[in-house]
Amino acid sequence: MYARVNATEWNPDKVQDGMRLTEDTIIPAYQQCSGFRGYMLLTEPSGDKAMAITLWETEADMESSVAVARAMVGELKGILRAPPVAQNYDVRFYVQE
Repeated sequence: MYARVNATEWNPDKVQDGMRLTEDTIIPAYQQCSGFRGYMLLTEPSGDKAMAITLWETEADMESSVAVARAMVGELKGILRAPPVAQNYDVRFYVQE
């Protein structure tokens, strides 16, 4: 399994808009991608820093999802303080209860 982590900072007055966009648009777009295995959004208690983690079955699936991520950056204009910084990882352990 593979993971992409997108770290960013949100404009504090736009956090709720970002949450709505994530739930209504971003997650459904990723769910349509081949090999999608999960999505997590982590935020600091203040809400202005966030990390979105997407999980993918294969490295090729993760790479093919880049087009969705790029399309979403335009949707997040004004919500984010700066474009996300993306890093890719191999998932060594994935434990669910």
